[in-house]
Amino acid sequence: MKVAGDETSGSGMNDADAEAARLLFGQLPDGVLLLDSRRRILAVNPAFVRMTGHARESILGRELRAVGLIDDNHASSVTTRDRRLYCRDREGRRIPVLVKTSRAGDGGHTLMRFVRLDEQAGALSRLATTDFLTGLPNRAHFMERLSHALARARRTGERLGLLFIDLDHFKRINDTLGHLTGDRFLEAVALRLAGQVRDSDTLARYGGDEFCLLLESLARPEDAVQVAEKILKVLETPVGAGDYALNVGASIGIAITDGEQETPDVLIARADRAMYRAKSRGGGRFHLLDSDLEGVTSVDHAIEDSLSRAFEREEFDLRFMPFVWIEQREVLAMAEVRPRWRLGRERVFQGAALDAVLRETGMQDRFDRWLIDRLCELWQCWRARGLGVPLMGIRMGGHHLFCAPGKSVLERLVDGAAGCRCRLLVQVPFELLGEKPAFVAPCLQRLRSQEIAVGLTGFGADCASFAFLEHFVPDTIQLSARLVERLDESPVHAALLHAVCRLGDALGIRLAADVGSLAVDPEVLAEAGCHWIREGDPVSGYGERDFTERLMH
Repeated sequence: MKVAGDETSGSGMNDADAEAARLLFGQLPDGVLLLDSRRRILAVNPAFVRMTGHARESILGRELRAVGLIDDNHASSVTTRDRRLYCRDREGRRIPVLVKTSRAGDGGHTLMRFVRLDEQAGALSRLATTDFLTGLPNRAHFMERLSHALARARRTGERLGLLFIDLDHFKRINDTLGHLTGDRFLEAVALRLAGQVRDSDTLARYGGDEFCLLLESLARPEDAVQVAEKILKVLETPVGAGDYALNVGASIGIAITDGEQETPDVLIARADRAMYRAKSRGGGRFHLLDSDLEGVTSVDHAIEDSLSRAFEREEFDLRFMPFVWIEQREVLAMAEVRPRWRLGRERVFQGAALDAVLRETGMQDRFDRWLIDRLCELWQCWRARGLGVPLMGIRMGGHHLFCAPGKSVLERLVDGAAGCRCRLLVQVPFELLGEKPAFVAPCLQRLRSQEIAVGLTGFGADCASFAFLEHFVPDTIQLSARLVERLDESPVHAALLHAVCRLGDALGIRLAADVGSLAVDPEVLAEAGCHWIREGDPVSGYGERDFTERLMH
């Protein structure tokens, strides 16, 4: 790690990780010094400057002993034990501190953390609840938050989810490259994971190479699945650790609960069991356990057998999510089709959960054939009645977009929509595009050459969304819920939304807000410049018959 003033950079760290590390270093509430192998001061954080009054420029590059910050007999020694001693401020006054020292990287660097003992209650509380290596909440703090969250869930009836994340093959890094590189690796992974969570979530280091993520107020179990998929995706990019860029995967166990008859230990045990099922299948995947979706990814034989019979039993159906013009709510702009599988009376697989089951059972191709046949049949019915939809949105994954040459799913859908008053809109999750924009953009351009409209979903969750527009300008953008969920309380979010809408207008992009169950005022969205908003039930949308009647009025 190389830190100069408040700037953090390091070989193998990408810009996002370096920025996160810089922010973490600058925001730590306790004083921190970074020393090189000769005990020279490489970096000072703002909290240390405030505590001692020493100007950063006056001590950077100088040996710790020469500056006289701490007693000589401590200045030349390095130990990982906590030590109580005195630190001197600029006027020479002694400040009682607790010093916690740790190695930082493979270059002999040392990180010293100074906790004022005259502010001991708050400082020691931070030490007791924070993992020093990663800066995340530690296991004890996480268990306390989980206990409170379960109590709230029991009172409100809301779901919460727990993700148990275990890094794949971490032991190999420690054994071959050493524990210091392993520590750097864990620091970088923690930064990357922290970038994928909401302010209301709790990410903690549970121990070793294990992390836990608490998701509160889940609208659907599938939302936890989407977070797990984002984490797996973000870990596909090599992680910088010192001089190394290391590939890492993770096995993620997911448990969902409403808090009833559940303790923190029981919920963690369930998530841990799910994680081991994911790892037993080779890692690099998740497995979900809850009362409704037991066994989503490590599909057991019963689920696989039920899925194979679902085609004959007609357990699949289509749900439609209409989007209307905000200024003219009666005018339909676009409809998104979302298939689902109804297994019995209570269990429903849709979205990411359905994708996971199809992928695990190898039945994706068979399901695609069913989807094409059903849509074409429905379109023929609409054509006979003179009905149609300006844009029919269908979400597609990488296995659809980058399939081998031949009669692809998309080509068959285009043929089926021919003659019907529907134009196909392929909706692509932004997470699929962000990693390799130069590779993905030509694929999307080929779709447009076939008169297929292209839309991006989840836009605006991070800065990479905007960078992708340099490579490809879509026809539509579906705004990220993160961008619109705090409009009423955050001027920053409101300003960002206005900026995105102005950018969309400049590039000729239609912007849609899938607010779902979010309490967002449509007038606020309209004022910002958003074009479309979703109508109907925020979760289930319209069935085939109800949506056909909607088109007739």
